[in-house]
Amino acid sequence: MEELFGRQFQSPDEARAAIDAVAQPLGYNFVKHRVRPNSIEFRCSKGRTYKAQRDANVPAAKRRETSSQMTGCPYRLVVGRQHVLAPWIIRRTRGEKSTEHNHPMFPSSAHSRYRNKALEKKMDKVMSYYELGLRPIQILGQLQTEHGDDPELQGLTRHDIYNAIRKHRQQEELDKPTENE
Repeated sequence: MEELFGRQFQSPDEARAAIDAVAQPLGYNFVKHRVRPNSIEFRCSKGRTYKAQRDANVPAAKRRETSSQMTGCPYRLVVGRQHVLAPWIIRRTRGEKSTEHNHPMFPSSAHSRYRNKALEKKMDKVMSYYELGLRPIQILGQLQTEHGDDPELQGLTRHDIYNAIRKHRQQEELDKPTENE
């Protein structure tokens, strides 16, 4: 991650792409934590702590067993600029605690964002299989058969396929012209 600090970019999107390009092979992912006009703070995706939402009225035998990958990781980056015409620069946040992750790296497939980005590249194929009547688990099997050695598709689940199809269909509905147009 050290090679990112001090680099200049024309837009925050370019900076985000550079952060992702370095973080993904290392097994990390970043999410927006705070957005201001001249800065965007990114935190590690494992950077919050898990808050149990247990209902005291539910008997222990009927409670779900849940877990979380949230570790309270303090690692943060800031993409900022000094004024409107200045380039965007990646820097560390102030504070000594935010310089290292408090967890081991995870494979890219552990981060839903990277799985979804990989699936977007195959959406045409996924939708063609769906239109042929295949269910998400069958589509997953087809993708694994055709692209078994593709590391981006490792870790995909039937839930990822189902959610991608659902999102695609919702977008199609929004894009349809209405009767009034």
